[in-house]
Amino acid sequence: MQNDVMVIHMDSYISKLAEVPIGDKKAEEKLSCEETTQYRRLIAQVRWPVSHVAPQMAYEVSRAAQKAQGEWIVADIVQLNTMVRKLQELAAGGAARLTLRKLVPGTWQVLTSFDASFAREPGMKSQLGIMTFLTTGPVEQEETVCNIAEFQSSTIHRVVKSTLAAEAASMSTALDRQLYLRLLLEAILHGEPACGPDWRHRLKIPGILITDARSLYDHLNKTGSVPKEKQTLIDLLVARDLTEANALKLRWTPTTHMLADILTKVTAMTAVFNKFLKDGLYCLTQTAEEQELEKHRKELRQGQRQRRRERKAGSRHG
Repeated sequence: MQNDVMVIHMDSYISKLAEVPIGDKKAEEKLSCEETTQYRRLIAQVRWPVSHVAPQMAYEVSRAAQKAQGEWIVADIVQLNTMVRKLQELAAGGAARLTLRKLVPGTWQVLTSFDASFAREPGMKSQLGIMTFLTTGPVEQEETVCNIAEFQSSTIHRVVKSTLAAEAASMSTALDRQLYLRLLLEAILHGEPACGPDWRHRLKIPGILITDARSLYDHLNKTGSVPKEKQTLIDLLVARDLTEANALKLRWTPTTHMLADILTKVTAMTAVFNKFLKDGLYCLTQTAEEQELEKHRKELRQGQRQRRRERKAGSRHG
């Protein structure tokens, strides 16, 4: 630690990762037993540092690990070798690391961004992504120093039948991880708490869940429609119980401010995410300029939807 900053990296380990040789084999060829062993070993070697210091690659590695063993082909090795080079380039440029900064005295808060992609993975599976971070500043009003506590990109194991169900499953995992971290942090700061039946409502460390799914946010803040999937209903009711008891806050943010978005799909890092990784700064509230840009994007999306409706209507009448 220097100047109240701790840097966590695995640069030496990453630099020693070796690609799997493929020679002149065709991309569609199935892997031999030896190549399969090499592939499995390398993907485990890549997954270890990525799960600790490179959230920007967590989804790619998770997706590569999802494919069934009998389906592996030479093209998968090519893709894995590309990931190795990308990880090594990130490490060489100082981007495969987590920086923990000293937090000023204040009220501790645990924030968890969560996101989901619906039926985009092999076998029509869905993906969840969560990122939890700590702060002691007014993160809801202004840019505040935050430290990453954990992040995760993984398949949603149960079958979900809608985007809302996928987001609810992601929220359930995010809430579970956050409650555990809040309980652990309380034990460290205030001593072991009494864990009775209502311990979730009595936590001293505040928590905020952050979503960019408007439908999920509306379900938790308005009464009315009930989802058809029973497990989704349970996920929503658990979160609603905590929000109504003021034991949890749920905040909506546009996708440009969603830190977990990169954990559910291959996408470019936003300016907000870049600043968060580089400087440790984040704010739940958009600036006036960001709000104007978001308004412009919304108008563009509405225009696109309107044009699609008009084309469909025209094709029916034609």
